[in-house]
Amino acid sequence: MIFHRPPKASLIFQALFWVFFIIASYFIGVVLMGNNKLSMAITLLGFSLIHIFLANFHLYCLIPNLIKQRKYIWYIFLLPVTILLASLLKYGFAESVIFFMDLPLLGPNHNKAPLGIAFFSSIFVVVVTLPFLLFDYLIQKERLEADLKAQKLESQLRFLRAQINPHFLFNALNNIYSMVFLQSEQAAPTILQLSEMMRYMLYESNETTVRLEKEVAFVQNFIRLQTLKQGSLPTVQFDCPEINSRVSIPPLLLISFFENAFKYCDWDSETGNGWIRSSLKIDPENIIFTLENTISPSPKKEVFGGIGLKNTRQRLELLYPGKHHLTARTQNGIFRVEMQITTSFRNKKQPPAK
Repeated sequence: MIFHRPPKASLIFQALFWVFFIIASYFIGVVLMGNNKLSMAITLLGFSLIHIFLANFHLYCLIPNLIKQRKYIWYIFLLPVTILLASLLKYGFAESVIFFMDLPLLGPNHNKAPLGIAFFSSIFVVVVTLPFLLFDYLIQKERLEADLKAQKLESQLRFLRAQINPHFLFNALNNIYSMVFLQSEQAAPTILQLSEMMRYMLYESNETTVRLEKEVAFVQNFIRLQTLKQGSLPTVQFDCPEINSRVSIPPLLLISFFENAFKYCDWDSETGNGWIRSSLKIDPENIIFTLENTISPSPKKEVFGGIGLKNTRQRLELLYPGKHHLTARTQNGIFRVEMQITTSFRNKKQPPAK
């Protein structure tokens, strides 16, 4: 039969139980029943070792291998045999204490160790330790739920990241197609620039976080690619301070805001005054990103929508539950989005270079 190892948390609980059990037994035997202190101490030491073996053999060997395998007849046969053997061991140990050490076990008028007490105390131990299984079950259930939650979170994040790549690639290839169709001289350099961006997407986006400086460089390349398509019309501003190398961010998090801005900004308005202004600020505990862009007076679709921005909301909720703030509003023909992430990177060690 295979011995099933209990969880570590259960071992701590069992240790506390046995300490209490031994102390309580000693108190009852010495204080309440008047037994010899030395004989009780020696006997309890031997009995406790037998009790611990009996309880663990029953809980983690007999029950998993017989009850859970529906071998009930074997269980009904082996459990009494195990209890009887444990009782005989205890009886023999107690008799040895009396004989070899010449110590009375149950007070000055007793020189025999009763087998009945050894037998019924073994049954008591088997019964009283059954709640250990419930404790083990709760621990394993909590651990399983935590593992499932972690797996679900990782699956959701992988799915959301996987959505970004084809979405961005679709838009980028459309831009390059337009330049090739117009026979623009910038088509070839733009393809090379897109290659660099794709390298970032392929090798960095699978990480949970990347250095913020890499994400910013990716966004700047995206802006250059977009403005090449639009010609001299767009006015795009992205203010970013010198970035501490310890600061990290989920990959491809900022790009959705810029995609949304380029999509809904009123580049085709008669005045041609469309613009995008964004800034990235970093303090010891937060990353603060803001973006504003002009929009058409009557946009056909909701400005803060689409796959990219819905994706961003979901990623923030999964990665920074209760530690992020994301708002979007439209006022006087200007769309504004604000994002704040609490990172607390002040005391973090510098991550290895990637």
